[in-house]
Amino acid sequence: MLYTLKGGYVYTNKQIVKTNVIVENNKIVEISKNFLGEVIDVTGLYVAPSFIDPHVHMREPGFTESETIKTGSLAAAKGGYTKVFLMPNTNPVISSIEAYNDLLNIIKTDSCIECLPLVAITKDEMGKELVDFEKFDCVGFSDDGKPVSNSYLMYLAMLKLKELNKPVLCHCEDLELVNKGTFNNSLKQENSDALPNLDISETTNVARDLVIANKTGCHYHVCHLATKESLDLVKFYKSIGCKCTVEVTPHHIVLNDEMIEITPDYKMNPPIRGVKDQEALINGIINGDVDMISTDHAPHSFEKKNKDINSAAFGIVGLETSFPLLYTRLVKTGLIKVEKLFDLMSYNVANAFNLDNHEIKVGNSLSAVILDLDNEFVIDKTKFASKSNNTPFDGWKCYGKVIKTICKGEIVYEA
Repeated sequence: MLYTLKGGYVYTNKQIVKTNVIVENNKIVEISKNFLGEVIDVTGLYVAPSFIDPHVHMREPGFTESETIKTGSLAAAKGGYTKVFLMPNTNPVISSIEAYNDLLNIIKTDSCIECLPLVAITKDEMGKELVDFEKFDCVGFSDDGKPVSNSYLMYLAMLKLKELNKPVLCHCEDLELVNKGTFNNSLKQENSDALPNLDISETTNVARDLVIANKTGCHYHVCHLATKESLDLVKFYKSIGCKCTVEVTPHHIVLNDEMIEITPDYKMNPPIRGVKDQEALINGIINGDVDMISTDHAPHSFEKKNKDINSAAFGIVGLETSFPLLYTRLVKTGLIKVEKLFDLMSYNVANAFNLDNHEIKVGNSLSAVILDLDNEFVIDKTKFASKSNNTPFDGWKCYGKVIKTICKGEIVYEA
């Protein structure tokens, strides 16, 4: 098939240029004022490399009442994503080669985008015995919501993963400090039934892991970092040569604990922290200390969310709201340029995890998102492609609507 994306503002070679993108057999053959084949008019729209999410839960196998590979990939495409990392905390946990291959088969059959499964660090995420890392040709390893508490085991894991040149992606919590807490320790939390979750529960675990990563030389990636003190530690260890990357989520950027209600829709892990933490994360994005954006897309069925505050499931969906929330909060307000947001959601992720070249340039397959940045719209959770709609952002007015998503030359979503 031969077609041209005509008249758009294209993010290519680290700059936005008004030009055309000619695609033949799914590959970019020319970026110029010319046009060939079928013309797809994108005049006035922005054409950027499609987004990559390093932290997604699609719940399959085992929890398909909340999400499936099919519905999750459709939600990703609707949000402008064509490549996502899948967390392994499914049932069964992705810690055996059999479970890994079974998941790859589901992805091959049901996904409209590229889904890259992560594999657990320990068998069944029990924190007792390391997985046989060498068996897996995966993008990385993570125990996600069950952080490895045994420091020596984490040391052995990082030592081996350094040897294999594979990253470890860590959900950072000291579970004894968490002590079953659910919301940030704040005035609103104190005046509710929610148990307190101390911010140092994250920072102490980040500190331990950074020490081990610095010793072993392993690529250590901090998942959904949420506190100023944790980011300060990361900045220091980066400055002394530690191979560390960090992601933050849209909800920790646009919310702080003074803005939220103590309801299940605002219950997530890590919890929404204080104003100083939110400001630190935003400053980290502005000055480059934050490497990338993840959504921590965490769909849950109505039954799992519709419980008392301490029993309701943690997490919100994020794939379909990520770009508009961040564009509206960071770019429309003048804090950063849209090019930086594109990099945080695409190029930086590909670069950090050694993924195939993801830029819009001649010779690459075209994976792109086409965006309307000018018209305001309202987030409507009843129209989500995800099987779940647990979000606090229903009714929010935003800019940055996804019009089309293209994965390896094929249109996988159209508004």
